[in-house]
Amino acid sequence: MPAYDQPVCNSSDICPLDGYLWTPGYWAWDGDYYWVPGTWVFAPEIGDLWTPGYWSATDGGYVFHEGYWAETVGFYGGIDYSFGYPGHGFEGARWVDGWLHYNSAVNHVNAVSLSKKQKLYNTPVKESGNRVSYNGGPGGITGRATPAEEAAAREKRNGPTMQQRENAWFAHLDPLQHLTANNGAPPLLSEPLPHLAIHPLQLPDIQHIPIHTGNAELDEKYRKEQDELIAKQEKERKDLAVKQDIDRLNINKERDANKYDPWEMEDVRPRHEVETQVLYYKERQQMRELLLRQQPSLADQMRTAN
Repeated sequence: MPAYDQPVCNSSDICPLDGYLWTPGYWAWDGDYYWVPGTWVFAPEIGDLWTPGYWSATDGGYVFHEGYWAETVGFYGGIDYSFGYPGHGFEGARWVDGWLHYNSAVNHVNAVSLSKKQKLYNTPVKESGNRVSYNGGPGGITGRATPAEEAAAREKRNGPTMQQRENAWFAHLDPLQHLTANNGAPPLLSEPLPHLAIHPLQLPDIQHIPIHTGNAELDEKYRKEQDELIAKQEKERKDLAVKQDIDRLNINKERDANKYDPWEMEDVRPRHEVETQVLYYKERQQMRELLLRQQPSLADQMRTAN
């Protein structure tokens, strides 16, 4: 497996969102191996933890055992996926009274973005440093499931969520994520959330497009128009961010009042994603239209910038 790190969370990022767990990156197969980026994923039920999928040697070939959600982490091939997945068990986070507390020793988590009910703790996790990504066979990991891990596999469990399947699907569609193109060094190793931004603050910064018409007075006029448009777009982003934050705040209040439906956030997430993406494409279209009005050739710069 390629070595990589989690996206760094700072004051302008929102990762993880409440109820999200880190799911490590892995190699999938569609006739060629392709890398599915590690990412934060919403747990389908309060108390659920993720057991990563893994490859194992069998009958002269290899088979992929799909990951699953359950209250106990099962066997994942003894693979050291890092970030709290050292080969057996999970030490990256824990559920306390319906809230996820994160181990800062293995996760990049911004305490400012957490709910007051969430806590950070710091427990060092010993990792092997072994980057072998399969169990059994020549050179493979030799680990075997413990009785507790075998029992976990028989518990009630759920397969990958919609977010995870979308994340794998988009990786499959990207030629550069495939081993034949990247020689084991995928360009996208991890991302804050699966594929699309959910919250406006996770969108790329709004870019100023250079304007050089050869006429200083006209350049100044066009730059002022662009600045006004960008200021308007930034305000729209902030307004949408506030609206979405209120949605999540209301859900947290329901949790405190023991009226929380764990699937409610999963209903809110797709709506927030659509709202955010619609806003983003609207911004791009507005900028293109402005540039076309000012000077048609500038629209080409906009396409290049995106």
